Amino acid sequence: WLWSSRHRHRPRTPNIPYLVGTVVHAGLESYYRNDRQLEPALAGFDLVAAREYTAFESQWSGQLWDAGGQIEAAEGIDLGRQMIQNYAIFDQGPNRLEGDVIGLEEVLTYDLCTSPHIVLSGRIDLRLQRHDGMWVNDHKTAKSHPNFAGLDVDDQLTGYMFLVWKNHGVIPRGALYNVLLKAIPASPRVLKSRELSKDKSQKTTHEL
Repeated sequence: WLWSSRHRHRPRTPNIPYLVGTVVHAGLESYYRNDRQLEPALAGFDLVAAREYTAFESQWSGQLWDAGGQIEAAEGIDLGRQMIQNYAIFDQGPNRLEGDVIGLEEVLTYDLCTSPHIVLSGRIDLRLQRHDGMWVNDHKTAKSHPNFAGLDVDDQLTGYMFLVWKNHGVIPRGALYNVLLKAIPASPRVLKSRELSKDKSQKTTHEL
């Protein structure tokens, strides 16, 4: 973000992971804004996906785009759409994010000091009110299962909780990363013994 937004540098090739993350965030925002309904979520996803694809096409028009960039972008958007569809299924299960939506995509700021003038800012993806208090949620897309060692001192979530406290006057009960893997679940591999593989690295689910 610093290099692209502040210093105006751009990557050498189309940033497909950024594209997937952007459209998935848009789909999740629409999902929670429309009472966890899939169809409005997909409509919001498609709207942002079309805009982002056009922006990518404009930015990367030329050899890189013609040499496969457009295919990667289209595949990334298709992956993101399937991730939203699967998320809606997951959200009907026992591990869903419980609570009432009380905040969506809030941009919060707080002046840390005046000399020099330092401002802490952040975009809070989702705030939920549960029976045990308010929870701050940040959506993440990842290629593999993240390592959450040291999560209790994570700078981003700590900053978000601080911003919520200073802007809303309520100390959050907790914060969590809502991680969506950039993969579509598939059936477990069948071994030569005709038994199902128990390899835990497989992208699958208990139902499959």
